[in-house]
Amino acid sequence: ELSAEIKGVRSELSAEIKTVRSELKDDIGKLDEKVGKLDEKVNTNHKELMEIFKDSISESNKYIKSLIYPFYWILGIFIPSIVGMFLYLLQK
Repeated sequence: ELSAEIKGVRSELSAEIKTVRSELKDDIGKLDEKVGKLDEKVNTNHKELMEIFKDSISESNKYIKSLIYPFYWILGIFIPSIVGMFLYLLQK
C-alpha cells in the first residue's frame, strides 16, 4: 500500500516538475526575445549616438577652423609685410 502511495506521489511530483519545467522554458524563451529586442535597441541607439557625436565634433572642428582662419591672414600677410617695411626702412 505504501509503495502504491509512493508511486502515486512520485508520478504527481514528476508531472508537476514537467509542467514547471515547461512553464520555465516558455518564460525563458520570452525573456530571451525581450533581451534580444533590448539588445537591438541598445545597438541602434549606440549607433545614433555615435553619429550625433561625429556630427557635433565635425561642427566644432568647422567652428574652430573658422576662428583660426583670420590668424592665418595675420601670420601670412601682415607680419611679413611689417617685416618687409622694417627692412625697407633699414636700407634707407
